[in-house]
Amino acid sequence: MPEYVKINLSNRFGDIFIDNLKASANITLSYGNLKGENFLFSEFAENTIQLSYAKAIITNCSRTKIKMEYSKINITKSSDLFVNSKNSKLDISENNTIIITSKYDAVNIKNTASLKVNKGQSSRFNIENIYQNLAMNLQYGKFNIGNVHKTFDAINIKSEYATGKITLAENQAYHLTAQMQHCNLHYPKNMDIIENNTVNFSTQLKAKAGKPEPNKGIINIASKHGDINVF
Repeated sequence: MPEYVKINLSNRFGDIFIDNLKASANITLSYGNLKGENFLFSEFAENTIQLSYAKAIITNCSRTKIKMEYSKINITKSSDLFVNSKNSKLDISENNTIIITSKYDAVNIKNTASLKVNKGQSSRFNIENIYQNLAMNLQYGKFNIGNVHKTFDAINIKSEYATGKITLAENQAYHLTAQMQHCNLHYPKNMDIIENNTVNFSTQLKAKAGKPEPNKGIINIASKHGDINVF
């Protein structure tokens, strides 16, 4: 099939195999397997992949909306993804930017420049390396950030009943601001403390490590009923 042909494809109880796509596409799959090579859509194309009780393996994917439930997807390289997922598993090796809405999922990303979780409910996020920006709005569940690159811009965490761990590069310089309610923030004890107040199980903390630039290396955390570790 020519890669510039627009497709609108729906399949139930079957498999889909596509090599290359560059025109707009709408792919819906239930109870089957999707295997694709390069889904490199143009900037103005409307592209969607919908999975239900399905499994997808894609080598390269860009500018795509992915909606899935009770499914698994594995993407080797991606950029500009919008994911709405429930009861599913998402695995990505190399990513540029991704925006996720998630419920009861397992999300694993090896390397990403930027990640935004609009809403995560009872999901597990494992991010091995983050390079620029991270924003997460979580209810229940847990997250682990294995390594934050020294050049990162900002990390913003808002969580309720969710626990998490953020691991920073060695000798990382950064600003840390936290509001913790009925939970604890664990952080390096050698930080320079600017403000640290606790009243009625609510703690406000401002601190910095090293000599960070004014508008880089910013970590903001607001957590209720969920301990956060920053190391």
